[in-house]
Amino acid sequence: MMRQQIVRYLNIGCGLAVILSFGFIFFYYLNPSALNSFAQIKTINVNGVNFSDTQKIKKISFEKGKSLFTFDLKNAAEEIKNLNWIKKVNIKKSFPNTLNIFVTENDPFAYLLKDQKVYLVDIDGELIIEENEDVILESQRLLLSGIDSEINLPNLISNLNIHYPEILLSVKEMEFIERRRWNLIFSNELIVKLPEANIGKSLENLKKLIERDKILKSNIIEVDLRINDRAIIKIDGDKLKVNIEEV
Repeated sequence: MMRQQIVRYLNIGCGLAVILSFGFIFFYYLNPSALNSFAQIKTINVNGVNFSDTQKIKKISFEKGKSLFTFDLKNAAEEIKNLNWIKKVNIKKSFPNTLNIFVTENDPFAYLLKDQKVYLVDIDGELIIEENEDVILESQRLLLSGIDSEINLPNLISNLNIHYPEILLSVKEMEFIERRRWNLIFSNELIVKLPEANIGKSLENLKKLIERDKILKSNIIEVDLRINDRAIIKIDGDKLKVNIEEV
């Protein structure tokens, strides 16, 4: 008996919901301005912003509809995503008068020198800020240079993460040479030349030189690792060929 009553009440509730929905739709078509006025956007909350321009985000949102009923979620999200710093956007309506915008920003990784301009890129090499005047230079941030360096950055980062992630703490510049290979320039001005292929092995050898032989605290100014199992070390203009096994 109790079960039948519950089913009955559920059916009644569903019926009322359907009737109200149809009534709501019917009323909207008869008098859309009244409902739009009821659901007029009065508050826009922007969450997750550290670097993005909150006012630009709100302006785009207002341009996409004054009412929650007419607001174009998809177009607004796409346009906001085109702004500097924005990686992902999620917009939710909160009736009767509020828009909640949740933003995920790109994490700045390095400065990129390209076409005589300075850009800010993330760890995947994607441009975050494209206008030179918008970039505030920070001396401690990594510098990326060389043609197509941003395109080839993910492969280098992948090798670094596998073989020697700690090295990023000491490197101040990564230079992509002739669209083929990398030079790593350390904070003490030491230049390490990596090969075009088999970067992982060279990074493991470099780790030996840094951790075991303390080359970052020496008078070595250049280490060439382009030859397998060999390090050509330059000290004050002299060159010394060293077998990695003996270093």
